[in-house]
Amino acid sequence: MFQIGIAVRLEHPTDAMLELFGRAIVDAVRWSAYFFAGAVCCCLIPNVVIWVAREFCIISVVAFNDDDDDP
Repeated sequence: MFQIGIAVRLEHPTDAMLELFGRAIVDAVRWSAYFFAGAVCCCLIPNVVIWVAREFCIISVVAFNDDDDDP
């Protein structure tokens, strides 16, 4: 989740960054990074839950073929 790292880094931008881009652009990029990280989590968490349910909560049925007709 690189977006969180970017957003945290932009909490306290350097003076050079503020001079180059301005406070409005830095804030917009920071909030966009937070939003994108949240959107990725909203897409990822249900997939992980479904994978865990399929992996650990489903009983596997094994069928044995009884082809031996020997008495």
